[in-house]
Amino acid sequence: MSSWFEEHKENISKALENDPLHVALDRLTSTFSSARIAAIKKLPYYQYYRKRAREVKSWSIDHLPELIKSVKEAVESLSGVFYLAKDAEECRNYVLKICLDHGAKLIVKSKSMVTEEIFLNDLLMDRGIEVVETDLGEWIVQLRGEKPSHIVGPALHVPREEVAKLFSKITGRLLPSDNIPLLTAVAREKLREKFIKADIGISGANVIAAETGTVFILENEGNARFATNAPPVHICISGIEKLVPTVEDAMLISRVITPNATG
Repeated sequence: MSSWFEEHKENISKALENDPLHVALDRLTSTFSSARIAAIKKLPYYQYYRKRAREVKSWSIDHLPELIKSVKEAVESLSGVFYLAKDAEECRNYVLKICLDHGAKLIVKSKSMVTEEIFLNDLLMDRGIEVVETDLGEWIVQLRGEKPSHIVGPALHVPREEVAKLFSKITGRLLPSDNIPLLTAVAREKLREKFIKADIGISGANVIAAETGTVFILENEGNARFATNAPPVHICISGIEKLVPTVEDAMLISRVITPNATG
């Protein structure tokens, strides 16, 4: 029996015995489901948009070479730099080069699943660069030394009682777990300092319009706006599957993504 299987089996046993984890999952999974259903009901012609979005994505996957060429030309026409990495290692090293060339000491990030997949943070921090996740859930799991547990809710496994303990530790004052506005205010205060001092901002992309090089980033916390605009340098890291032909297509995809995220 493989060591991986034994480790996985052990993790399952720990999770089954973790009562706070059960509480957190019960609270949030029901919220996600009901919010999604409610949002879809409020969106006229949702099924039509969904069908059209699927058609756009299918066409885009079949025409990736021309979309890559188009977005490269668009980005460069706007004085941006486009780089197509062949694999995770090449992407990590290119981002590291940009950071070193700019003498970056502090990087702020908005949520990016692709940077999680390529272990970008590990490389940058190994080179002495401070990397701060600014999505609230991502920041919580980063402070706890964990990995995100869900693409929408990175910290959904962390009950608010544990968040209160964590924030109490970093602020040096006792914070109540039932005062959610206070906990979020603490996060804003701490992260605002990082936005102001950051040398580089890194983001992912929800969808990219190849024709114009327009990057669509969907959020509900406001951190992505600061992470991409406050620092003097912005690096967008995205898979090529995010490319669609036009801004209209990107708007369509965005309209479908939104209710299927947090509602």
